[in-house]
Amino acid sequence: MALPLDAVAWADALDPHEFKEYVAQWGTVNAANGGATIASATVALSAEAVTAGVVIDDAAHPPASNDDDVTIWLRVEPENRLDAAFDGEGATFGVEITIDDSDGRTLQRTWQLTVRQR
Repeated sequence: MALPLDAVAWADALDPHEFKEYVAQWGTVNAANGGATIASATVALSAEAVTAGVVIDDAAHPPASNDDDVTIWLRVEPENRLDAAFDGEGATFGVEITIDDSDGRTLQRTWQLTVRQR
């Protein structure tokens, strides 16, 4: 999937040996829509991320949302952690997040996840 020009980049890269949470902040999107809040959220990794072994840990830590944020726990499968694609600048993948808000809207945005060896 080509990343949209307005995709939001998470500042902190994921080292392939890490397991950590990422927060997608929807506050400005919600503010532009009259202050609506997140009622539900769905998260999907790009096909490229899945092929590279990136996974959402939705068993132990399902994606969770509060009024303005969606929290996702990400990791790389053990067999993919030494992949050369993660060397140097690493690899960047799309994470699509779709929310239903309290006013009945369905909104979708893409965040950029970079996976890079440290």
